[in-house]
Amino acid sequence: MAMTLRGVALLLLPSMVLAAAPAVDMAYTGGGRAACDESVLLQVKQQKHSEQCVNVSIEIYPYGTKQESKWGTSYTGWETCIGFEQSPIDICTRDTRVQHGAPLNQDYASATGLYVENNGHNLKVKGDFGSVIIGGEKFEAKQFHFHSPGEHQIDGHLSVAEMHIVNLNENGTAAAVVGVLFKLGQKNMCLETVLAANMPRAGCKTFIGDLDLGCFGTQLKGPYWSYQGSLTTPPCSEIVKWNVLKRHATISQGQLKVLAQRFSFALGNNRDVQKLYHRSVTLTVPVY
Repeated sequence: MAMTLRGVALLLLPSMVLAAAPAVDMAYTGGGRAACDESVLLQVKQQKHSEQCVNVSIEIYPYGTKQESKWGTSYTGWETCIGFEQSPIDICTRDTRVQHGAPLNQDYASATGLYVENNGHNLKVKGDFGSVIIGGEKFEAKQFHFHSPGEHQIDGHLSVAEMHIVNLNENGTAAAVVGVLFKLGQKNMCLETVLAANMPRAGCKTFIGDLDLGCFGTQLKGPYWSYQGSLTTPPCSEIVKWNVLKRHATISQGQLKVLAQRFSFALGNNRDVQKLYHRSVTLTVPVY
């Protein structure tokens, strides 16, 4: 499996993607950094809910079936997007291999001094949240972000939202991503500060303080699907060990609205599902 440096650049240095990617029609994507031009020079104190518009990379991709079909053919550097190990996928439960074993080996914990960033296509929170061990290899949790609607389908059905916890190995050549699926229900208290009403504009960030990913213990201790795949955004590098948690977390209608309120395009920020090809999906059912 090729592990390209370009793929690592997306995970570690988002600004490098912009240099490699072609120009995107801002009328389609919602305007990019222009929304914050007047605020770029503001120096705002690092206090809760104060917006800062500096040092936030813009990552905008053309979504929608018609546009996504061109990712691997019309854009230099995105050729891997038409590869044979692409993500997301439709997880067909009747075709998955079931095994009984240990729960996901993770030690997610609290991180401090956090900001929620609006990078133009999703909301992202960077920090040191602990780690996960997959196949004997340790991956450090470096950030999490959201897609709405969700990206992975379960028997043809999309969740209302999906959170990706991005974990990197020691040298940054591979990733293990943990996917948390959401359904409408009670307010999610784990994300209360992240999905507050006062969300940053594109190219901006808001200070939110502390957050503990261990709060998703119910989901993390339950069954999960795993398969080999890719980043779901260009350059679609096929370097990801996917772990999609079966137990859904809840999210309120108000919180769901927050995910979309800063994005002016109407196509969502979720990539269409990709063909499984030769790959298989395993459902691990924890035994305690």
